[in-house]
Amino acid sequence: MFRVCLPVYEGFIDGLFSLLQKKKITPLDVEIAKITSAYLRYLYHNEPSLDEGTDFLVTTSNILLLKSNFLLNIQNNKEEEEFSFNLEEYRGYKDASIWLYERFREEEDIFPINIVYPISEEKEINVSIFELFSSLKGILEKRKGKEIVEFVIDEPKLEESIEKIKDIFKRIKKIKFIKLMQDIKTRIEVIITFLAILELIRISFLRAVQYRPFSNIWLIRK
Repeated sequence: MFRVCLPVYEGFIDGLFSLLQKKKITPLDVEIAKITSAYLRYLYHNEPSLDEGTDFLVTTSNILLLKSNFLLNIQNNKEEEEFSFNLEEYRGYKDASIWLYERFREEEDIFPINIVYPISEEKEINVSIFELFSSLKGILEKRKGKEIVEFVIDEPKLEESIEKIKDIFKRIKKIKFIKLMQDIKTRIEVIITFLAILELIRISFLRAVQYRPFSNIWLIRK
């Protein structure tokens, strides 16, 4: 299992997040780029479970939020309560969300899918980080056994992925989350692209919405 190695902490990443929540270490001492790069190297040599990979993304995004709020001196408790959820609570509800998602997909197989639903900007439903992770897990599960093995000379960079996504949204206003992810060939690229999406949502370049509960997630440029 992946372990973080920083001057201020060595161990599992959820332990690092716990120390940050308890304010036993300062966010300034946590190098997100270093953690992400180390995890990408870890992926080259290991095959973590979906739960492990999802937990890493959950924790990293929460650490990123805590550090951003710290640097910007944001005193918005409501925002922290909404996004910085407890990892144990996340694990408890994750399976329930996946179960509901799978039931919805089964319904799609049974009932006609050619029904056109009117899309109204006024009925947009904001998507939470939790729902994005659930959708990501569904994508990764479908990729099982279909992974294309490649020899990658250079590790994918978060900054490069962010710029690629920005370039896409120079040409279009919105895209389905699943469509943006479907042509990615390796698990490493999936993870780095997902982190890039989270960062673009965090800086308010993108927003994630649905038009009906459990329907496709859309990424929309603000």
